[in-house]
Amino acid sequence: MKRALAIVVFMSLLTALTGCITTQVKGYTDREYTGFRIGKVAVRAPNAGFAFGELVENSMVNAFRNRGVQAESFLAMFPPTREWTNEEVAKELIATGFDSIMYVTLVYCL
Repeated sequence: MKRALAIVVFMSLLTALTGCITTQVKGYTDREYTGFRIGKVAVRAPNAGFAFGELVENSMVNAFRNRGVQAESFLAMFPPTREWTNEEVAKELIATGFDSIMYVTLVYCL
């Protein structure tokens, strides 16, 4: 009986959590960049935490690479072992040939 109750509770919790998962994509294009083709992109998931952020970034990097776009994980380039200023990040990205940054923002619902 306890096992059946545990399974029902687990399945209910799983259903409730997966019911909150949605995807929303918003994009804006500056007229000056119409027709721009990404050459090399850094993928960043700033609010995902370290372990999950690495997973999200690597998944997106692989998706870009599968489409022939050079991509790197932001965490791989700028590990959270120290503070990075915006100027340091920009300088390094430009010096290594990056022309784009993709920000992945995760929204959690409860």
